[in-house]
This record gives sequence, structure tokens and C-alpha cells, in this order.
Amino acid sequence: MAKTKKTAGKIKGGRAPKKELAKKAARKVAKEGPRPHVYRRSLRAYRQIRDFQRTTKVLTNRAAWIRCIKSAMDELPNRTYKTLMRIKKAVASIIHELAEAFIVKLLTDAVDAMAHAKRVATTPKDLHLSIRLRDYKDNVLFGWKPLNPGN
Repeated sequence: MAKTKKTAGKIKGGRAPKKELAKKAARKVAKEGPRPHVYRRSLRAYRQIRDFQRTTKVLTNRAAWIRCIKSAMDELPNRTYKTLMRIKKAVASIIHELAEAFIVKLLTDAVDAMAHAKRVATTPKDLHLSIRLRDYKDNVLFGWKPLNPGN
């Protein structure tokens, strides 16, 4: 029988030669230094929550709230008030803080409802439940009710 040239077959699994592995490892060590410490996502979120709880500054942009207030003022029915009304900076900041406090309280109630239902994500039904429980339909700011409701 005559010798025939053997063709290379496909490698299925198997190990790579040791020389190639050593070269790859040497390149990796030369390229990289010590790796930076990476924190878990949940730890970073808890740290942000603690930081936000310590601060007293507002969390959202003031200009956006002023635009929102002005658009609400534009929807007033009487045209003469629109031209005469202006808003002071102190009043805008008070409205801003009240609205943020309202939103934070509403979302806190929604998170409590989510935890009660043993879920890990808030859903619209949690927000609806927190709105129904606090009865925000009639009295917008923190359960405030007028002194004499008969009038």
C-alpha cells in the first residue's frame, strides 16, 4: 500500500496546545493591571438612597417645574388674569418642594404595596392602590381637608 497524504480533520473539543495558552496568559497580564473593584448594583442603589435621604435639596430641575406652573396658569379661564399674573421665585420653590414631597410620599406608599404583595417591581396597580388608600382624588395635598366642607 502506498502512503497517502492525510488531510486535516475538524477538531472537536479537545485542549489547546500549552504554548498557545501560555502566550495568551502572558499577553493578558501584560495588558491589564490590577482590576478595579466593582460594586454590586444593589449596593450602589442603597448608597444613593442614603445620600438622597440625607440631603434637603430638591431632586428635580426647577426650570421644568416653573414651565409646568406657567402652563397650568395658561389654562385659567379668565384672560385678564393671565396678563396680570406673575410668579415669584419663592412661591415657585414652595410649589416645587410640595409637589416633590407629594410624589415621594405616593411612591413610598406604592413600594409598601409592592412589598406587601411580595413582588420586586412596582406596577401601576400599586400606584392606583396607594392613591385609593390615601384618597387623593378629593384632597390633593397629604390628606388636607377644608375646615367647613359644607360651604
